[in-house]
Amino acid sequence: MALDARIDQLQNELIHLKRRRNALSPISQVPPEILCKMLLLVKQEDDTDSEEHQKTIPRYIRLCHVSHFWRTVMLGCPDLWVDVRLVYSDSCKGWRMLKFMAQHAKNQKLSVTYTHINSHNHSISNMDGVLLHTLHEESSKVMSLHLSWGKIYYKEAQGGALFANIFRERNFSNLETLHLKHTLVCLQPVLQLEKVFENPPPKLRRLEVTGWKFDLSFGCQLLGSLTHLVLNGGFDGSLSALSLAPRLKTLHIAELSPSRSAPFPPGHVLRFQHLESLALSAYMPTLSFILKVIQIPSNLAHLSLGWLHHRYSNPPNFPCPPNARPGNFFNAWEHGQEGAVLPQHVLVGQFRGHTRFGFVVHGWKTTSPSDRFKPRRFEWSSPSVTLKFELPSDTAPSFLDWIFPFTDSNDYRRKWSFDEARVMEVLASVEPEGDDFLQKKEKHSFGDHFWTTIANAPYLQILHLDSHFENKLKETIITLGYGAFTALQHLVFSFVRFETAVRRIPFDDFVRSIVEYLKLDGRAPLALLGFRHCPEPASKDTLEVLKEVAANVVCRENGEWA
Repeated sequence: MALDARIDQLQNELIHLKRRRNALSPISQVPPEILCKMLLLVKQEDDTDSEEHQKTIPRYIRLCHVSHFWRTVMLGCPDLWVDVRLVYSDSCKGWRMLKFMAQHAKNQKLSVTYTHINSHNHSISNMDGVLLHTLHEESSKVMSLHLSWGKIYYKEAQGGALFANIFRERNFSNLETLHLKHTLVCLQPVLQLEKVFENPPPKLRRLEVTGWKFDLSFGCQLLGSLTHLVLNGGFDGSLSALSLAPRLKTLHIAELSPSRSAPFPPGHVLRFQHLESLALSAYMPTLSFILKVIQIPSNLAHLSLGWLHHRYSNPPNFPCPPNARPGNFFNAWEHGQEGAVLPQHVLVGQFRGHTRFGFVVHGWKTTSPSDRFKPRRFEWSSPSVTLKFELPSDTAPSFLDWIFPFTDSNDYRRKWSFDEARVMEVLASVEPEGDDFLQKKEKHSFGDHFWTTIANAPYLQILHLDSHFENKLKETIITLGYGAFTALQHLVFSFVRFETAVRRIPFDDFVRSIVEYLKLDGRAPLALLGFRHCPEPASKDTLEVLKEVAANVVCRENGEWA
């Protein structure tokens, strides 16, 4: 007994010493209001971190365990408790977390994310009763609600009655943002808002739907108050219902399967005076239809148009029908929006996804100093215009020739121009290391017209080029001579190690070969010649040779610059 008492005494003394140590640490001397601001900065960083944002308990919440002082300060900072993330599975129902965070958020409005993980031990369509009751109790404090279900079969998801019990008893009087999401299993269900809301939230401004087709024939009374509508599953019914949403600033429609849209009133055109962002991604008949009935403002901050080819619409080994040519896409775009796009920074690339592949085009209205060394500017700012041309992944590679948008100037000249381009990025769908490199040699080369066009761009100063296109650049310069790339100052090759592996040549031989055609016609040296993703450092002799054609030469074994 005496030994047990002694152990308890030592443990208490140890706890006391730890608390005293924490109290004497420099961070514990920081005034609470300063510490609170520091923690809010950590929260802000977590909010922009996509991986951290997926975690049920955020990193900044886990800082409660640093010390009693930190915990006390955090509990007195309501802004730290507004982001509630709940997961309903066999092991976690989350209602205690919701209650705790709502209490310490005090008068702050809550953002609630609920993820329903399906299992064999509970109904797929029901939220836990205790959690639902707690959510109803705190409904007046909820400003943003994200409801995400796992794989749901068509019968349970059809209509959206799955959510009815959430909104039946309370109308969530302060709810401004709602995101309804589910993972598609088989057939795509239709969402009808009248089955979701018995009492529509009066302040709802942002609605995002993922996985369902959104039936525009229902819930029209809600459209009048919306400023943001995102339909990641397309729509059913008549698009004319959107005329009831004149306040829209954001309209995004992404089609998962061809829509059966209702006829549009003849001569009727949708006009959105406040629209700032428009994103349309659909199969060509639907996309063409939408572009003909929506008047696109010329001063949009962001425009994204995605042209999808249905998996079974065109056999991959047969000629593309006339209505699927890029010219028809640009004609439909011209009908919806007058004037041509004159970007100063352009990215053209070939990409591969899980189900489709094709081309993507990004255009920025302005350039920035970072463009010189840091390509892919969309990591820093959203592009003004995005065009996507997508095919099923099992399409024959030769079919890419039919959809590349810049093959014939007669197709695109009224909607797109390279005359103001200062920065160009030309990317290829590079395979991971270890894959069959020979497959990369079959990549689409974009055609002679595209290379001649950018070579004649009068203001093109910076060119970021996938090394796969090094031969194409060489051919263009040899063909056009001194008239090619007259304003070019910075030339950067990326993914060099992939191309040297394909050609089975040393890195030094690859970079030395570039000197030959850059010295043609006595053109002035470049301000910068760069190589990214190199397999090895360049030798001193090679660097000296490269300096004959460039004032500065940079070689990096990764994608970053010093």
